[in-house]
Amino acid sequence: MISRAIITAFFEKYRLSIGLGMILILLLWGGAVMIWGANQTQGKIITSEDFVSTEKQNISSQKIVFDIEGGVEKPGVYRLNSGSVIADAIEKAGGLSSIADRFRIVREINQAAIIGNNSKIYIFTLSDANSEMVISGNGSGYLSLEASGQTVDGGARLININTADLSQLDSLPGIGPAIGQRIIDWRQANNGFEIIEDLKKVKGIGEALFEKIKSQISV
Repeated sequence: MISRAIITAFFEKYRLSIGLGMILILLLWGGAVMIWGANQTQGKIITSEDFVSTEKQNISSQKIVFDIEGGVEKPGVYRLNSGSVIADAIEKAGGLSSIADRFRIVREINQAAIIGNNSKIYIFTLSDANSEMVISGNGSGYLSLEASGQTVDGGARLININTADLSQLDSLPGIGPAIGQRIIDWRQANNGFEIIEDLKKVKGIGEALFEKIKSQISV
């Protein structure tokens, strides 16, 4: 058997090395515990992020149904992801058609408005002059038309040169189909008329013709 004296002598000789070894073991153990704890915390954060991501995916996968009519290439009933806006609906329906009143659409339709489920959307056409866009149904996105417009004495309706179609412009004295089309082309190229006097900037409309029709038009 190893005598107590030998054991005592061994510890006396190597006590510094033994002490340092024990300290090193404690440090390694403490470091391992800290790393394990950090990994556990990180794992919880990742799980939370994954949960949020899954929730977002579920929301984006929900569909809405809407009906779009008027100045689009392919009117009809469509489906889009929840949170889609009117601009998305127009694109889904093939974009604006040749009969769309682009000036009025830009001026009066908020294409960033979110579409509600089971909404009806109406896009202005050139034949919808003297009518205005209204939204009803608690923000559901339901769009419809209501009659409006200015009148002169006697109840005659002024023709809005920013929204009138070709037939309405043609009804003005001295304005035939050719000049009427120039009026439409000018307002589309210049974002509409700001004042009725701007009409004189259209080729073929001089001072005399303007004086003849100015009491019958508006902007």
